[in-house]
Amino acid sequence: MSRSSTQTIIGMPHMRIFAYFLTVLATALLILSGAGTSAKAEVIDIDKQKLFDFPSTDEDIGLTLLKLAKVRDPEFAKLVVRTETYKTMVPENRTNFVQTETPRLAGKYAALNPQDEGILIRLGVKVYFKDDLQDKPSTLVIQFPSNGLIYFPYFYAGIPIAVIPNGIENFTTIVLSEDERDIVNATLDPSPEATLVLSLKPVSADIKSPMILDGEKQLPLLCEISYIGIHNRNTDQVWAWGSDVYKVNGRRTPLIEIVKPEKADPF
Repeated sequence: MSRSSTQTIIGMPHMRIFAYFLTVLATALLILSGAGTSAKAEVIDIDKQKLFDFPSTDEDIGLTLLKLAKVRDPEFAKLVVRTETYKTMVPENRTNFVQTETPRLAGKYAALNPQDEGILIRLGVKVYFKDDLQDKPSTLVIQFPSNGLIYFPYFYAGIPIAVIPNGIENFTTIVLSEDERDIVNATLDPSPEATLVLSLKPVSADIKSPMILDGEKQLPLLCEISYIGIHNRNTDQVWAWGSDVYKVNGRRTPLIEIVKPEKADPF
């Protein structure tokens, strides 16, 4: 990323953000080392229309990162020419694409409120229901796609981004009450494939201190968990946990949206 496209306010705010990242990462390492790996389940009411909308795109994540990092002028024309869409289109269409995309991105960025709109992630995971464990409570075990620190990678205009939900490692093993065990037993599909739905509230971003994750430099985007839920193939909620403290309202529908995702998998 060029220096001109990563302008931020330097000083104590940046140091506080970096210290916050260090605190969160230290907590995650303690969890991963065995200090605690379970979470109490809590079945909650959800707005399916919001949670099952199109998930956040690479563009959404990229603009959220820049907004939280207080980048005043992302130089949208330069971002556009670094997107895969621009690189793969026929050369004669590129000029018009830049001319239309630049004001669209500028308008979207100006209206973007990351902490109100949040981030929506939906992906397929494997979930294992462990029951009849003699004197031990029943559990759900979620097999996340990454090992070690759990994060979700995105890539926008040449920018590698790691979305890191604070405390998500606590949900690798979910301890179930008797009532929750009955719900899981009645709703979880026989196969381990399930859908994980994450609604996140972005809280901080750092474009000056990339992290090395899976051998690659990535810019961290730290989020708090507003909602985490397991859903079956019929979209029924199998198990969920939510926080009103970090509640978000979901993404706004843009007045003009040129680039639209074509599908909303899984399910």
